[in-house]
Amino acid sequence: PLMNYYAVPTLLTSFPTRRSSDLHRDALTNLYTQTTAQKIIVQNITNNPQTTGLMIMFDLDNFKRLNEKNGHLFGDQILKHIARLSENNIRKMDICSRIGGDRFLMYFSELFSEEFIQPYCASLTKALTQKYKDSEYTVSMGAAMYPQDGTTYEELFRHTSQALETSKRRGKNCFTRYHDSLSTQGFSPEAVPE
Repeated sequence: PLMNYYAVPTLLTSFPTRRSSDLHRDALTNLYTQTTAQKIIVQNITNNPQTTGLMIMFDLDNFKRLNEKNGHLFGDQILKHIARLSENNIRKMDICSRIGGDRFLMYFSELFSEEFIQPYCASLTKALTQKYKDSEYTVSMGAAMYPQDGTTYEELFRHTSQALETSKRRGKNCFTRYHDSLSTQGFSPEAVPE
């Protein structure tokens, strides 16, 4: 016998609904979702066009291999661990989000100087590169600065992503600061291995 077609809606309505405040957070890590982070960053740029900002994107090197070796539940634990480490390395006014899989995005508003970028990214790379339950992992990172490297969210995101991909091509476990030559050459002399 076929299921009663009219019974389906009543079954679906009996499940608890998600609060709207939960929709802005990643279910696994409790970090902002990519959509929420984008809205906040766009608002920040729009409301404070004269300030400087820094966008950082990073992901775990060889995460698929870690997942296959130790299982997806283990991979989820590493992602939660990375999320907590990330939150502990930003100011309250800054943003940290999980934008998909093992990829994370941070945005720092009101930077004091460009000299902050290299030492901060190097120390963040070290802080995030750890051993978790006897499994070592590393991160690759890309960074772009507002407004020098992009004046819109889309430009910053694209350039930060290009810098991250450069870090991956250069052997992973490093940080790359975006600059115009990345758009045409694909490599940056500012890639800093850890």
